Amino acid sequence: MFKALCTNDQITPQFLRFIFGLGKTVTSFDEDYMASYHEIYAREEGRSEAAEKRNGDRKHGNDEKLRAEFYDLCYNIRHFELHGRELEDPWSCRQSAIHQKYYFTNNRSNWIIVQPPVLFSIALKGLGPVQMAHPMGLHVWYLTAAMANWRPYLNYITERLTEMDRKVSFPKPFREYEVNFSFSQQIHVLRQKLNHARYILENTQDTLASIKSHAQKVVQSSNLPTLETESLQYRLENVSSELCNYLSITCKLLRFSQDIRLMNNDILRFRDQELLYDNGLSLARIGQADVLERKTMVVLADGTARDSRTVRIATVIAILYLPANLVIQFFSSSLIELNADHTNQTAEAFYEAAERKPFGRAWQSTDTNELRAYFEVLI
Repeated sequence: MFKALCTNDQITPQFLRFIFGLGKTVTSFDEDYMASYHEIYAREEGRSEAAEKRNGDRKHGNDEKLRAEFYDLCYNIRHFELHGRELEDPWSCRQSAIHQKYYFTNNRSNWIIVQPPVLFSIALKGLGPVQMAHPMGLHVWYLTAAMANWRPYLNYITERLTEMDRKVSFPKPFREYEVNFSFSQQIHVLRQKLNHARYILENTQDTLASIKSHAQKVVQSSNLPTLETESLQYRLENVSSELCNYLSITCKLLRFSQDIRLMNNDILRFRDQELLYDNGLSLARIGQADVLERKTMVVLADGTARDSRTVRIATVIAILYLPANLVIQFFSSSLIELNADHTNQTAEAFYEAAERKPFGRAWQSTDTNELRAYFEVLI
């Protein structure tokens, strides 16, 4: 059906470029394409349309011999609407396309509007068929409806940025700032939205300039009342002024977001430096504690060395006194029975055993009675 409509109404092929970019999308594709096309078709006076088609020579211009027959005007607009879904960002960017073919002979226009803005659809349903004093008057309605949500959308971005600014603008210790890398990512996302909004506003201004230029050519090719022509120009100027205002606000928000991003980067950098400084102090304390521990270990090692020396001396002394102790322990044990009846027998037995030993021969020059008396006393 749409193909038949385009064929019967001789829709300009440029309008199909906008149609191909519409529809449901699931990926970021062809999101920045915006353009406008306009052209006035004219033919020589007295020349039939059939002859014009046979020659294939439709001219347009300001030649006095040419008479304007119709014009085509089409463009696409990107605007913001509330999507109504439960998402963090309640706004979505929409696209709409419009085409007008106006016939100068009978002052009739054929309109094709695809995915119009919500307010524009509501206005058309409420007013019904409206006879415009100027053939391009509906474009002002269309642009005004497309721009209706720019103010609340920019206010939403402003609130987000103001909330972020409160987190970084008040002076306090670096550890108390609630910022991190995720905070930087949020700023980056908002700056992407603002850059996209600025691109849309700049392209809408170009489209509006193209509409103004086309309106002036229409005045030259038709006998429209001067009052209506001036009224259209004033209304287009008002739309242009509003666009300039929104563009200025967008640029201001971009600078504001840049200041927040720089402040956030400074906070993260200084906080990292403070953490590095604190870590350095902690490492210095650990190093000092390690030095003290090493000194303590040296003192303990010196004490251990002194104790070892003392133990060695005591060991040598014990070795020197071990034989005497052994003899004392032997004779004080239960192996030797000490009583009056066997004392002399034991002494004599020990003496006889001693005489049979090699060292007993050294004592042969000593009196036997003295040795016996010595061992008796010892036992």
